[in-house]
Amino acid sequence: MVLDPLAALSIATSVIQFVDFGAKLLSKSREIYKSADGVLADHAEQVAVASKLADITRGLSKSADAVNALVNPAPEDTALATVAENCLDVAEDSQRSLTSQPLLATERNGRVFDKH
Repeated sequence: MVLDPLAALSIATSVIQFVDFGAKLLSKSREIYKSADGVLADHAEQVAVASKLADITRGLSKSADAVNALVNPAPEDTALATVAENCLDVAEDSQRSLTSQPLLATERNGRVFDKH
């Protein structure tokens, strides 16, 4: 039986994608298993970045609020305060979503992993 060249290419591509997906899945699973706290390094870094962004934005918001407390703040100052509020909302939402779904992988079949 002879396959059409495009069909053969399609099958080969599908096999390669499946193998690539499996390798990535095993790699990430091993990273989670070997990590001290059961989370991916990328996830921990994203949580840290979201937290830092929220802290910086809180400081910016305080400064913008102080400027807006003036009698006639410039339109740019008002716009900066609005941007700071929006940035803080996004940072806090990111932080909540990243921390509300912990990626802990400490149990399997009712047993705690032995991390040696």
